[in-house]
Amino acid sequence: AAAASGPLLLGDRLCRRHWRPPASAPPCCLRVLHGDVVRVTWSDGQPGGWAYGEVPQEPGRQGYCPQAVFEPVAAHPSEAASSVPLRRGRSLRVSACFDEPADQSGYLSVRVGDEVVAEHDTTVPSIWVYVSRATATMGRGWVPTCVLQVF
Repeated sequence: AAAASGPLLLGDRLCRRHWRPPASAPPCCLRVLHGDVVRVTWSDGQPGGWAYGEVPQEPGRQGYCPQAVFEPVAAHPSEAASSVPLRRGRSLRVSACFDEPADQSGYLSVRVGDEVVAEHDTTVPSIWVYVSRATATMGRGWVPTCVLQVF
């Protein structure tokens, strides 16, 4: 989560939880998903306030959202799935939980310790990877690379 002691700094930030604007929100709000990287270009300067940003990988996807959903994009350790190109068939271990959005299909909920397999090649930097479960519990879908490690 964003630091409670001060306003969000500008630059690339990692979304650590889903945020969907309420139905009454103006259309200038940005829906973000856990794992999205957002380039924050404005902050209201208030701790816990609002930020304006854009998703660099999706031109035109921009808007306002709460600062509290963001944290700095950390330097990725060498075993992080986002730091290496992934090839189809690569085994990955889940290092943090991800819950698929309740109102969107195509994502896969995973828990710490789960093993998944990349279904398609990725490049660096990669924000999302399409995976299948490596266990008897079947399932396929998109998972953010920030919750995965290579092994």
